[in-house]
Amino acid sequence: MRPAVRRAFTLVELLVVIGIIAILISILIPVVSKMRSGAQRADTANFISQLTGAIERYHNDFGAYPGPVSNNDVWRENLVAGAPDTRIYVVKDDGSDAGMILGNSATQVSPTMSENLVLGLLGGLYYNPTSMHVEFSMQRVLSGQGPQSVNTAGSSKQYSAYLEPKYAFTTSEGAPAGIAKWGKYTDGSASAKDTPIPEFVDRFAEPMPILYLRAKSGAPQVLPTASGFGVDYNGIMTNNNPSPSAPATFRGGQYDISQLLPYTGPDANNHYIGIGKNFKGADYKNATQGSHGLATVDVTKVLDKTDNTNYQFPYDAFPYFSNPAIPNAARQKDSYILISAGPDRIYGTSDDITNFGSVLP
Repeated sequence: MRPAVRRAFTLVELLVVIGIIAILISILIPVVSKMRSGAQRADTANFISQLTGAIERYHNDFGAYPGPVSNNDVWRENLVAGAPDTRIYVVKDDGSDAGMILGNSATQVSPTMSENLVLGLLGGLYYNPTSMHVEFSMQRVLSGQGPQSVNTAGSSKQYSAYLEPKYAFTTSEGAPAGIAKWGKYTDGSASAKDTPIPEFVDRFAEPMPILYLRAKSGAPQVLPTASGFGVDYNGIMTNNNPSPSAPATFRGGQYDISQLLPYTGPDANNHYIGIGKNFKGADYKNATQGSHGLATVDVTKVLDKTDNTNYQFPYDAFPYFSNPAIPNAARQKDSYILISAGPDRIYGTSDDITNFGSVLP
């Protein structure tokens, strides 16, 4: 009896099998990637809902939206002499003065509005009667102690934290000696123009700060033209960051561009935060590839995606924050707005995840 002969795969058969496997992989990778992105989007939307709940609890307790720094003093870059003293000193983890000042300095910016949200919900500020300074300690944030009043006379009251500190961005990168963690945001693309105070970040693989805008409650829908301010000083989104050359301190709209620019503007190298930007250059109109929207105020821009010459994408701040249902009114009037950059990692696009729903009407 002749022994059985083993039949091997021919070269053609092997190539066919390899080709089929390659095709299956090419189909599966985008599907898995899309599923992962969808899960991260859902997780981020859920976290924004948690943040909304924490903000509303804070509002119920104090009758105001969180953030100890006033709207006029948020991100005051290049402050002028005679401006209100809003200095915050950053201290080392051992409690000693680290010598870093946030605010009222030509070389430092005051806290951003997103950082202001962390200060309101998680704390970190306290008044030091010895140094007579308002000081910030990352250790107090990470310990979960919660916000504390900065009463300069008498005892300060300690409140419970409104969220867990794990949701705040912290890093050791760039932290000075004696400070194990701090919250100055940076990624592989750029650094934000913020301070060592952390901010809440979204739930994507490469997290980005969640933008927080707090309305100037009671601001009129349309400012009178007789006030002497130009189109940037409308009742929806204004643009007035005090500087030595423009020392005005009036921020009249419901929201001000200063609440956004630390994260939507470029760094010193003209780079923008946001790892993994996957937006197609062909979809840009009147904007720079790789840049974020929401960085300018122009009342002539629109939100639609037609061939309108006034259309800009990523979106300009004025139409983005205008209420599509009420002319000359802001979204979330007298309230607040939360924004994640969404899967494309670019602020001011239609896939942004917000607390007011879809960006487009």
